[in-house]
Amino acid sequence: MEATALAHALLEFRSSSPQDSRSTQMARCTVFLAKQADLALGGIGLSDAQYRMLCLLSRGTFSSSVAASILSVSPPSVTSLIEGLLERGLVTRSSGAGDRRRVELSLTSAGRCMLSAADDAVAARLMAVAEMVEDQDRREASFDALVWWAEGLRRTAANLCP
Repeated sequence: MEATALAHALLEFRSSSPQDSRSTQMARCTVFLAKQADLALGGIGLSDAQYRMLCLLSRGTFSSSVAASILSVSPPSVTSLIEGLLERGLVTRSSGAGDRRRVELSLTSAGRCMLSAADDAVAARLMAVAEMVEDQDRREASFDALVWWAEGLRRTAANLCP
């Protein structure tokens, strides 16, 4: 990742202040952490949308329309997204079992490797940011908090799509 891009992204965050309300700090921090993830993904040639698609396909095969719905993107956007992943050999497209009109998407082994590299890149970037938290207990709690958020997101998804 280019150091200049990282520095600019972090300098943007300086507009946030410890005196801001807790909700303001949470909102801004979330957006700037997402930017850190974007920078890490960009360093290995993925967009956040491509990463989310690879994450989804790591759970199984999906049709384009179901993937678009789950990822909250339009069908034309998911088609464009898939085309780019197909060209790179990260996903495959095949006829659905029992219904030749249905097209299913799945990860290739190269896609699994790219997803693993992406997970590592994002985790490394977030760990580098967390290393700036001087107190070891707070630094560890920040990692725990992300895992707790993941649990909340999973439960929210389960409630929306039982």
